[in-house]
Amino acid sequence: MIRGVPTPTCCRDDRLQMTNLFTNTLMSANDLVSQLNQLLTFLSIDIPIQRPSELTPSLLIAILESIITERLQIPEDLRQDALDFTSSTSWTAKLQCMKIFLGVMESDVLKMDVGLSSVDPRKLANGDSGE
Repeated sequence: MIRGVPTPTCCRDDRLQMTNLFTNTLMSANDLVSQLNQLLTFLSIDIPIQRPSELTPSLLIAILESIITERLQIPEDLRQDALDFTSSTSWTAKLQCMKIFLGVMESDVLKMDVGLSSVDPRKLANGDSGE
């Protein structure tokens, strides 16, 4: 199970190195994917991922809601727009979902400042390897 929120420290040779915020240890992209798939299985979310970039805003919200066993107060149209890749409002919806995810994760789940305010929600929503 994931013990902290990983953040990247460097990228090289298509292998993203992740640092666990709580243990300050490096985690390869493969290790991260393996742990995320274990978490998804544990939460009964039958959506295995192959790479960290497949963590869409909607999937991250679903993981968070499963962990806190509560549905976040996100308007249904925002949820739908975040899933719709053809919608002109899709990007804005994904960005809003990432802002909500980061805020709830740090303030309500972790209940401590772990530096999530330095995470760029635009890059996270876009699946950039830098986040």
